[in-house]
Amino acid sequence: MHGLIHRVFKDFIIGNFGLDSWRAILEKAGIQDDGTILEMKQYSDDLTFAAIGIACDLLKVDVSTALELFGVAFVDFAVGAGFYNQLSSLGKDLFDLMTNLNLLHHNLERDLRDSLFPVFVIESKSENHDVFRLSYSSCRLGLEALIKGVLQKVAKDMFHHDLKIEVVQSQNYTGVPRLAEPHENTLVVWDLYVRPLSVPPHPKQAPSFGMSFFDLHAFFVACCCSEDDGKAEQVTFSQPVLDAVVTGERPLWHEEVQEVLHTKEVAVAAIHDRESEVPASLQDRVKIAKALFRGVTAEMVAAPWQDAEALRKASQFWGAYDKLDMFYLWSMDVYNSSSTSVAMNQKAVAETFITFLSHSWKQPDDWVAAMGEGCSYASIKATEICGFAKDIAARQLMDVDKWPEVHFWVDKCCIPQGHPELMSWCVNLIEEFITLSNHLVVILSWTYFERLWCVYEWVVFLVHHKPSSITLCADAFLRSRTQPLLIASIKNFSLASCKCFVESDRAILSAKVDAYYVSHQAFEEFLKFTAIALVARDMAAHRISLGEAAIQPWSDLAVSCGFQELADRLACLGKELPQWKQESAMGQSRALRLDMQTAIHERVQSWFAAEIDPLIEAHRSGSVRAEALQVSLEMFNA
Repeated sequence: MHGLIHRVFKDFIIGNFGLDSWRAILEKAGIQDDGTILEMKQYSDDLTFAAIGIACDLLKVDVSTALELFGVAFVDFAVGAGFYNQLSSLGKDLFDLMTNLNLLHHNLERDLRDSLFPVFVIESKSENHDVFRLSYSSCRLGLEALIKGVLQKVAKDMFHHDLKIEVVQSQNYTGVPRLAEPHENTLVVWDLYVRPLSVPPHPKQAPSFGMSFFDLHAFFVACCCSEDDGKAEQVTFSQPVLDAVVTGERPLWHEEVQEVLHTKEVAVAAIHDRESEVPASLQDRVKIAKALFRGVTAEMVAAPWQDAEALRKASQFWGAYDKLDMFYLWSMDVYNSSSTSVAMNQKAVAETFITFLSHSWKQPDDWVAAMGEGCSYASIKATEICGFAKDIAARQLMDVDKWPEVHFWVDKCCIPQGHPELMSWCVNLIEEFITLSNHLVVILSWTYFERLWCVYEWVVFLVHHKPSSITLCADAFLRSRTQPLLIASIKNFSLASCKCFVESDRAILSAKVDAYYVSHQAFEEFLKFTAIALVARDMAAHRISLGEAAIQPWSDLAVSCGFQELADRLACLGKELPQWKQESAMGQSRALRLDMQTAIHERVQSWFAAEIDPLIEAHRSGSVRAEALQVSLEMFNA
């Protein structure tokens, strides 16, 4: 197990039994300096389990009692180390939290990409979810008491409930924890009964362990299973792009913004005369788009759950669509498109990989009812973007820790909100920006397909790019209560029912659909088909541990929408997932030095390219006008 467990175990022993007890354990184990077992690295399970056994012998405490107490300390540690916000976001009650616990595990896998977590399966046995069945299995025997302590502590401290556990199936092992043999059944099944406490407990001050969230992730992996108020606020980011201090009538960043905007004005004027009555040609529109195309780093708009200060700042950014030029300084040019180069008709060259971020600023009206009061829409956005950035960093930069360097096109940062002319150009060049982007990432709430601009970005991207270049950030949104909502939104999608903030946009976007697609019906069918296929693909990659259960709802939806061939292929995909997970954890992926998460991603993408991409391409060919595809080709060649 990881050395961090030894640190927490040391604190647990000293806090409950005293320093002398810890020293006695070290002496019995033959360890002269505990520093040799407290380093932040992996240790043999034998060492950890031996220490637990020695502690129980010396302190005259049975193993189950000790592990249950340690489970309580485990929760205190997690809260003190910054995981409370994430735990709160998983649901409004214990049933919700347990149902969504696998989402927490997937988030941890973004950092520790070779980790293998147990899968928790939750089944409600009452209408109000106060009785439910928990099933899980682990690669270790003897940790049931620890899980019991964790659950009872979470129920009490987070939800003010008492938890009764009725054992349906046990590992029937009460000794010191150990690794299970291949033939041993590690399945645990409990029925959980939740009741409100008569007197809610007083909140306790959680201990502070003073360690990074990466260390905490390592702890969780080792322990689970692994081999606006109108006032300006000063914000300081680790990458000093701006100073938001306001002095006098103008902020300090005002002159810098004006200088950047002037450069953009010159670049645009060198391409197209603003006084000209002749619209810009397609080639000139692409040139202008390259001059105005910018990207903002993930560091500025994303944050992991465990970095409280960074998450506060990122959530504040996503909390409202403030039209401040300050945010324009957060972004930087994607192309080397200076006014000189475009005037000389030089071809601009992209200097970074850029991902277009498609999302709705508006929080779903039923957000609290579906997700709970402790779950922030802004925080979910910030952390989901962070998770995507980690995946990109691992695959392209070969280092997950470089996720802050990943670039996004975000409207709030990449459109100059205070310059009417340039802002107008940017809004009218959204299609060109989408075409110039390398990738599209979608923040997929269950209301995404109700927003007209979101739908527009989705289908425009698929006219110009392959479906493999779209990633869905759906994990945090797809829960037991919200999955039926997303399924219904896809099944019942119609262009006429889409919503937009400015009603005049409807005619503009509807005209764009008419120009690109042979009919509104063809457009709607193409969206439904691609939505089902891409959600299923991302569920296969992100929820592979669930096997067929991760894919079945989307296969069923394909059938109900009349896409039988898609449904049949998705059903085959679901059957492959358990074997893919096992193979990604060993074998060729290890020989190629791929982390497990990257190996799973590549396996899913390869299957999708062979089995599903041809179906999408056939739908696209029958839905998109030939002249629209020609325009797309000309854009790429401009």
